[in-house]
Amino acid sequence: MFVDSSTVSLRKNRIIGPYESSQEYLDIQFRLLLEDFLRPLRDGVQIVNYKNREKYLIDRLFRGVSVKVSSSEAECKEKSGRSFYGNIEIPIDSNHLRNVDWNKTKMFLKGSLVVLSADNFDTVHFGIVDLLNDKSTLPTSEYLVISVRFDKKSNKSYFNQMQPERFCMIESRAYYEAYKHTLEYLKTVDLEEFPMKKYIVDVRTAMVQPKRLVEKVKKGGHQLNFGVLISDNSLSSKLRIKNMLNLSTWPSPEVLGLDESQHLALRQAMTQELSIIQGPPGK
Repeated sequence: MFVDSSTVSLRKNRIIGPYESSQEYLDIQFRLLLEDFLRPLRDGVQIVNYKNREKYLIDRLFRGVSVKVSSSEAECKEKSGRSFYGNIEIPIDSNHLRNVDWNKTKMFLKGSLVVLSADNFDTVHFGIVDLLNDKSTLPTSEYLVISVRFDKKSNKSYFNQMQPERFCMIESRAYYEAYKHTLEYLKTVDLEEFPMKKYIVDVRTAMVQPKRLVEKVKKGGHQLNFGVLISDNSLSSKLRIKNMLNLSTWPSPEVLGLDESQHLALRQAMTQELSIIQGPPGK
């Protein structure tokens, strides 16, 4: 299923108009995000098995890899419950890693996803990079060693019985850790209390002011001090406003040391229920 892309069920994102329901929105986003970080691995596996694979450069494919799993059951249980840890040894020269600048590269960051196989990816084993071992020894080392936490579905004894340098490994260029928390959250969202549903699912474009802020203003104002945004402390007392919803009382962009786009982003973030800022704003 992992290798065969024809088994992947994806639904197009809605570009125009609302979603039918919160369930539809979550299902579409979850599937697209999942495929986003799995696709680089799947593409690499398909090229490995392609008869004319010599024509293609497979990014982050490593051959002759050895796996040594942790021998301490207590250590594995303490660290990760039912998962287990192991050290992956990658031959440096045969995989063209000798000239890599390990202080700048994005390879093997903590939280990266890797897939290993000893049978041309007929069967696969997933792991999460935990640690790239001592970088200072790499210039003279024969192997690059990384610590990996294996998926709980992998068989620990399988790795123990395999011969050294038997595995192929591919690392996904999509950073798994960045996707992980979003995917876990999407699985737990309460459909009845979907946050910002009227904007995200129903696609309402008319923004309203935050209810709590409106209530505070009605009760006598909600003081906002813009002085924290500037370095001149002498102006701090002059940059306090009681009603932040009254935009005419806001200091100008020049006074706050902001350009127009930054000023607009700040204003919207402070006075609207939802504000999506792609940025950082500014020139």
